[in-house]
Amino acid sequence: MLRKLIITCFIIFTGSIAFAQDTIHLMNREKVVAKVQEINPAQIKYKLYTFQDGPTYVVNKTEVFKIVYSDGHSEFFHDDIITEEIADIHPFSVGINSFDLMFGFISVRGEYYFAKRGVSIKIPLSIGLNGIKGNLNDYSYDQGFFYYNKMKIISTGAELLFYPGKMKHKVNYFTGLALEYGRMTSNYRYYNHSIYPYPEISGSTYDGFGTGIVNGVLIRLSDRLNLGMSTTLGMQVIYRTYKMNGVGYTSVSTQPLGRLDFTLGFRFGKVNRG
Repeated sequence: MLRKLIITCFIIFTGSIAFAQDTIHLMNREKVVAKVQEINPAQIKYKLYTFQDGPTYVVNKTEVFKIVYSDGHSEFFHDDIITEEIADIHPFSVGINSFDLMFGFISVRGEYYFAKRGVSIKIPLSIGLNGIKGNLNDYSYDQGFFYYNKMKIISTGAELLFYPGKMKHKVNYFTGLALEYGRMTSNYRYYNHSIYPYPEISGSTYDGFGTGIVNGVLIRLSDRLNLGMSTTLGMQVIYRTYKMNGVGYTSVSTQPLGRLDFTLGFRFGKVNRG
């Protein structure tokens, strides 16, 4: 019985100690566990919580971001800084879309994150390698056949993304608007052994301008590594230029825009509150 009473008293005592401390958050990201003694118009005086019989320390208010007091409430000392928690995020991120690698593209993503606003600007760049072969390879037609090859040359654009949770969590939702431009080429080789001993070759160039809505999640694997997964759905306008009988033509069509990103990124740069 006595043993239980001692344990209970110890828990109550240590709990009261834990909640009696103040935490000073400095602008350089350091934290000081203290007991605040005095706050005047220019300075804050405190003692170290672990040595309250020791000297009194003084810090200028300009060096303090906030104080979290023992009762749980916070006091902020800079009007130009929002009075809510902002995650320590390295603003720059560079990533590779591993999903595109399966289709013969190298796709990189550069992103800059504005911590104060919870907004980022992302610039994607995708370059085709071997291209994508269409399903009309060696397609028989009459006494000859078609060979069809379609290849992505390049695509780029810009994305404006909003993080409602301002990256304060391990898993963060984001949404935004994407603008895209891309160019593709296609080549047709028509063989007809009864008429043409050699293949007749023609080609087309496709320039696409699209816009869409982005939705996804960003997983913070560590302070430096993050994994992003997102989908983009929208519409695009396709301008096709080609030649027929030596005459150039241009046609315009609209098509759905869809993209899936699975990007592993690395963050760098100095952490800044906005």
